[in-house]
Amino acid sequence: MVCINYNCYSLRRITKTNSENIIVKDNTGLREILNILIDKYGKLFKLHLFDSDTEKLKLIVLVNGRSVSDLNLNIDDNDKINIVSPITGG
Repeated sequence: MVCINYNCYSLRRITKTNSENIIVKDNTGLREILNILIDKYGKLFKLHLFDSDTEKLKLIVLVNGRSVSDLNLNIDDNDKINIVSPITGG
């Protein structure tokens, strides 16, 4: 079971939860897991997660505490995924 934490207010408003567990097979790709969440929560979730023009992530995805950009990364049972918004300002 993969634990997904939503450390981003905009996603928590959509999911109505701070975290959830989903069951996936070992070596499921990160992109596949994100697509499962998009199917579950819809287009608004996708718009918050990906840039509509470039299809690049707009938010930061951490797997077991490490930032990842490779959406083909294999996720194993008991991994933890955090989705956080980038910190900006100055």
